Amino acid sequence: MAHPGSDSWGRNKVLPFLSALLSAFLAVTGCSGKQPPGYQGYVEGEFVHVSSSEAGRLVRLSVTRGQRVRAGTPLFTLEAINEDAAERQARQQLSAAEAQLKDLRTGKRPPELDVIRAQLAQAIAEERKSAADLVRDEAQYKAGGISNARLDETRARAESNAARGEGLANPCIQHPVSATTGLEISTSYALL
Repeated sequence: MAHPGSDSWGRNKVLPFLSALLSAFLAVTGCSGKQPPGYQGYVEGEFVHVSSSEAGRLVRLSVTRGQRVRAGTPLFTLEAINEDAAERQARQQLSAAEAQLKDLRTGKRPPELDVIRAQLAQAIAEERKSAADLVRDEAQYKAGGISNARLDETRARAESNAARGEGLANPCIQHPVSATTGLEISTSYALL
């Protein structure tokens, strides 16, 4: 075998020998397991300006400049007097709406029902009287005793009294809760 110093080895064999030697050196030193002390290059950062969407007096500052914080960590606390007042007002409005709904579900009270019964009795009496007046005026109109305008007035009064009697003779007397309208109850639900 030829010695590396001899001419038979030649120039063509030096380059592969050096590259093999360099590869072996890099393999031995590159696998040392020692981590580099850092990375070379540039780091770009952005300033982050943090502020509240609401104006107010700062009560507590929970972080300092340059401190690392996790996402979602409270950075500061503002005075909450207005928010507390708004919350109290909302609770009071809720309480009032609940009381109104309870009152509507209760229905009419006995004295109110007594008034409705009396109004109904009066409306029935007026309806009977106006019906009798209409029969009488129709007979007089046919005989030529009254004008057409007078007959129209009597007819309108009879229809009005009949409608009033029907309006008062609703199920509220038998079922006190039904005296409240669905609109009032749905409005109270909407306030809740």
